[in-house]
Amino acid sequence: MQIKHYCATFTEEMLATKPNDKEVYKTFVDGKENELHEDELTAEEKTLAELDGLEKGKTIFHRDEDGCPIVWDYQVKGFLKEAFSALSRDKDSACSKIKAFRKIIAGCVFVGPRQIKLELPEGGKMGECERPLRAQTMQGERVALAYSETVPKGTKMHFTVKHMQIPGLEKALEECWGYAADLFMGAWRGSGKGTAIIEEEA
Repeated sequence: MQIKHYCATFTEEMLATKPNDKEVYKTFVDGKENELHEDELTAEEKTLAELDGLEKGKTIFHRDEDGCPIVWDYQVKGFLKEAFSALSRDKDSACSKIKAFRKIIAGCVFVGPRQIKLELPEGGKMGECERPLRAQTMQGERVALAYSETVPKGTKMHFTVKHMQIPGLEKALEECWGYAADLFMGAWRGSGKGTAIIEEEA
């Protein structure tokens, strides 16, 4: 096993994705209970849960027992799957050489700790972002006004990644960490929100 420690420093504010209305979140998760445990839902499914709850309130961050905002380990793995998918389209990339990357990330790459604390910069405060959200549904285009909690630029998160010694995997993961500078985590990330510089720590 290869173990490395990382620090992600957000270069833009990150938006939360968890619906504030507990019933909206519970209803969505209950519908998946025969397929996945709540904590194993993909990033895409979490975003769908957010969309379903827009009319009932803003999206918020998960909190630890002290009330501090966190992200879960599965959210980092969700990012890795998204990054692998994008980078593998470049035939010269290390990611394109990894076959069945989703299974490898699911079963051979492990992120810790379970709860990853978001450390706000000195003097930094959580905020709120309001924006329109559009989606194509079976009933046609759907537009809603979305509100999300935010953590500011300069927020940090420290995490550990352990992975099996699979040829090419370490180099591919390094490509993914570089991809975070353009697309990383949180709601509305396609607009440039939630980008980060990820650096290895000793």
